[in-house]
Amino acid sequence: SMESNQHYFRAERDKLERWADDKIIASEEALEDTKAKIKTLKRESRQADSLEQQQELQKQLRDLEKQQRRQRQAIFDVEDEIIARRDALINALEQRLKQQIHTQELFTIRWCIPLYTTIRLTH
Repeated sequence: SMESNQHYFRAERDKLERWADDKIIASEEALEDTKAKIKTLKRESRQADSLEQQQELQKQLRDLEKQQRRQRQAIFDVEDEIIARRDALINALEQRLKQQIHTQELFTIRWCIPLYTTIRLTH
């Protein structure tokens, strides 16, 4: 039973770690992509020729910065979700460890093995 619990816990832990890594990497990549777009827009804004073009770039920049804040918050949300799933896994493991085994005698079997004696004859 303990070996089965260990195997289950290891498998679930590995699955959780892979899922957590994937979620964090995806969130961080999206954030990096947005940061690169912001950097490009800032450069374009500095080089803008007209006020209209400058205004449009500033609006796009504002929207991207909002998106960047949401993405940062999403990373925190993912980390919170990871912690919650890890806590659930730990709780499940604790429940498995708290399992108690009770024994109850249902019936008794008695048997007897007959003893055979050997008789020695002497001369």
